[in-house]
Amino acid sequence: MVDSNATQERPAAPPAPADRHHALGLEAMNRRRLDAAIGHFTAALACDPRHVPSLANLASALQSAGRPAEALDGFDRALLLAPGHPGIHHNRGNALLALGRAGEAVDAQARASALAPGEVRFLHAWGLALERADRLEEAEDRLRAALALAPGHAPSSAALALLRLARGDAEEALSLWRAQAARARRVDPPVPYGTVDRLANRSRIRHDLEQFRWLLSASGDPAVDRAAIERLVPPYEALLRVMPDGDETRRPVALTDPMLAALGHRYNRAIHRLEAPAVAGDPFSPRDWGRVEAAYHADAPGIVWVDDFLEEAALRSLRRFCFGSTIFHHVKHGGYVGSYLPEVACGLLAQIAAELPRRLPSVIRHHRLRQMWIYKYDGQMEGIGTHADAAAVNVNFWLTPDEANLDPSCGGLVIHRCEAPLDWSFQRFNADEDAIAAHLARHDAGSLKVDYRSNRAIIFHSDLFHATDRFSFRDRYEDRRLNVTMLFGDRADGR
Repeated sequence: MVDSNATQERPAAPPAPADRHHALGLEAMNRRRLDAAIGHFTAALACDPRHVPSLANLASALQSAGRPAEALDGFDRALLLAPGHPGIHHNRGNALLALGRAGEAVDAQARASALAPGEVRFLHAWGLALERADRLEEAEDRLRAALALAPGHAPSSAALALLRLARGDAEEALSLWRAQAARARRVDPPVPYGTVDRLANRSRIRHDLEQFRWLLSASGDPAVDRAAIERLVPPYEALLRVMPDGDETRRPVALTDPMLAALGHRYNRAIHRLEAPAVAGDPFSPRDWGRVEAAYHADAPGIVWVDDFLEEAALRSLRRFCFGSTIFHHVKHGGYVGSYLPEVACGLLAQIAAELPRRLPSVIRHHRLRQMWIYKYDGQMEGIGTHADAAAVNVNFWLTPDEANLDPSCGGLVIHRCEAPLDWSFQRFNADEDAIAAHLARHDAGSLKVDYRSNRAIIFHSDLFHATDRFSFRDRYEDRRLNVTMLFGDRADGR
């Protein structure tokens, strides 16, 4: 029986058309379907031109799609209707920074922070804008303020470390990187596993087993916790037996909770580190650096390579660092593993990164280090595909002895004499194989093949498309191809 006195609930009114399109746009953005998101936000604005969320999110989608000038126009339109919205000022600052207008970006981020003084990400972005504007002391103040509000804030800690290195304080930079790595990779208490940290493939598990065996038998390091590593070998061997084989060898899969538990929750965690400290003298072999600079500028927009890059003790130290440090946490589809900042930071690499701008002032001095990594490869693979990098100058150098290279005519780097367009997004110039191939078909002016040589460094303009050459190295742990990359400066500053 229905109570005749009961108030019947009225059905909720359907969302307005602008709200409906806006919701669809947000869903598309979350799935990284930027063209669809732009279409939905545009449709929302056709229904209601004053719909601020759609104005702001359309601008954000355009920014993500590598269209910062259009994004800036959208943020300006949104701010006419919502001048006190800190998030829109913040995103506007990011668009200005992408356009190389660092001074205006500083003002935008300062406004965002003034409107939301307790928001760490706005303080962090303000610090980044100040750094790009070469106002380094102020940048450091803002980054330290962000860390005071949120100790351990990873983006601010990373940015401050790079800034301290650029300002001559490698010791504090290393301290910041080590603390950040310890927080992210600690074993006790364990850090929860995220989606990326679970990824593994057969190549990665095989690498880790080879590294454990090297630590036990060949490292000669008395600090190795032999009992802990010996306990890891059997479960890693068991996991290797069930990992996909054949064509699926290099395809990453997510390890399940039982798999991670079987590994003692040590997968992608700090197990051992074989340090490579800064050397007492010069890390580089003697050379006329002025001639290196002249050769770089003579081959516009900038390519040069040098042999015997590091002095012998530094080269040996870096090799041992790669062999014995369990820092290669990033699984790559091609069958190689990578280590980035902060884990890759060591005294010697920090010394090299700090010294290079002094040795090559006309090439690097006004560019600060942005990122560095080491890749360690399986013996047989085609290499990394054609791409450009988000920097002004690349410095790549190889560590593995020449005897490991089974084909000295290859194994190095192929550099196309063609630059990535400045208006391309990172995803497009770094990973969109079809777009890159089409662009090269129209604009490529030939390519330069630099063969692999141990201790050879290649310094080149980061916007040049490049790819790892095919290679064949001996199938032995110490013979894995080792490549160090340092990125200096920003794309807009390199032109």
